[in-house]
Amino acid sequence: MQLWIATVVILFALSQFWDWLNKTEFSLPVLALGGLCLAIASNYDKRSSFPFWPTESSTHPSVPQPTIVTVSTPTIKPNSAQTVALPKEVNQLKA
Repeated sequence: MQLWIATVVILFALSQFWDWLNKTEFSLPVLALGGLCLAIASNYDKRSSFPFWPTESSTHPSVPQPTIVTVSTPTIKPNSAQTVALPKEVNQLKA
């Protein structure tokens, strides 16, 4: 029952606000200020890239830092105790 009453009250408040909004005429500076506020709010997470915004000393989680991985190349050295098997044709040519 409480949920039903809360829903009716919220819908009534929204309908009254919509009626007031339709009857109100906003001037150009008010609309420009509202647009500016919406632009700032929508780009709030990108504020570190603003030229006038101070940079943080810690790393920002949305900017990935490069990871340097060093990979050593294995060197293959032949063992003198091992013999190399050649195909039969090559062995016959040497003999």
